[in-house]
Amino acid sequence: MNFRRFCGATNGIVGVVITHMHGDHVFDLPALLWGMAADGRNNDLVIYGPKGIEKALEILFSEEYSSEFMPKNFVKFRVSVNEIEPGDTFNLGKYYFKTAPGIHPVKDISYRIEGGNSVACFSGDTAYSKDLIALSSGADLLVHESSFFEGEEGLAASFGHSTSAQAGDVAKRAGVKFLLLSHITPRLSGSEERLKVEAEKNGVTASVARDGMDVLI
Repeated sequence: MNFRRFCGATNGIVGVVITHMHGDHVFDLPALLWGMAADGRNNDLVIYGPKGIEKALEILFSEEYSSEFMPKNFVKFRVSVNEIEPGDTFNLGKYYFKTAPGIHPVKDISYRIEGGNSVACFSGDTAYSKDLIALSSGADLLVHESSFFEGEEGLAASFGHSTSAQAGDVAKRAGVKFLLLSHITPRLSGSEERLKVEAEKNGVTASVARDGMDVLI
């Protein structure tokens, strides 16, 4: 797999998967659809996500609101939506997806992506999760949220999030080859090296995600 920032013709994007319905994880979807339309996309697009994603798209494209969000009939390609539950599996393009529940105030879905000879997992927002350890077992790459520092486990759990050290523990127990820390809040900005060190205390190889980052696995 080549996890690369998308740039260029949007027909290369087969589908979109959504972890949960909090704004910082779903509000960019209309902007993505706008960009695809402006790019002249004509291929169908499929979206997978938890309950609520279908209603959100219905409102976006409804006669009542479409003129507010984007020009009427601006999106000319077909968009299909599949609401799924944690534990569901599906195929998207040449990739096979497995899912598991995250631990968060709203329903959250973690994803395991298998394709070719590589496996990648994405945690979504979650507190420390044994289900995620099982889902990411033996993965080449785990993208795990890291919203808090080591020592803030109680605070992290109260918000349904994880510390850098907990992300490292998940990766270690799952036998993950490479851990990528994500969901770095503004409060943690400038402390990337500390987060990396805390995660690697568990004996894993880790890095902190950044905009435009390429990860080859």
